[in-house]
Amino acid sequence: MVSHPLPRDDGGVTSLLAHWGGESVYFNHHEGDAIDKLSSIGRARVLEIAVPLHVTRHVYDAARSVTQHYGRSLGCHTDWGMFDFYAAFPLCPDAVLRVHSDGETDFGLLGRSYPQTFKPRDDND
Repeated sequence: MVSHPLPRDDGGVTSLLAHWGGESVYFNHHEGDAIDKLSSIGRARVLEIAVPLHVTRHVYDAARSVTQHYGRSLGCHTDWGMFDFYAAFPLCPDAVLRVHSDGETDFGLLGRSYPQTFKPRDDND
């Protein structure tokens, strides 16, 4: 999981969406028959998940990210504050907000059409 929206064509995302299994497979099968077979299974999907802070070990990172986002909304220059995170405890099914699948209209807009209140990083930052 990642704290901020990333476009699906971002260099850190494309390899994860290229084949079934995402990151867990990518780091173990870079080439050959296994990766070719895994690349032919299903469609790329991105899950939009609401993760309560009490199930993560990233409370400090989340607080820092919120503070930096607020600073950017005021026009201040801040660090980006993006971080990868994980849930340390099981999530309930309600945590899944949406499933975005390749081929659907909104899939190509991922990371580009986030809520208007989100202030993305300025490439000059």
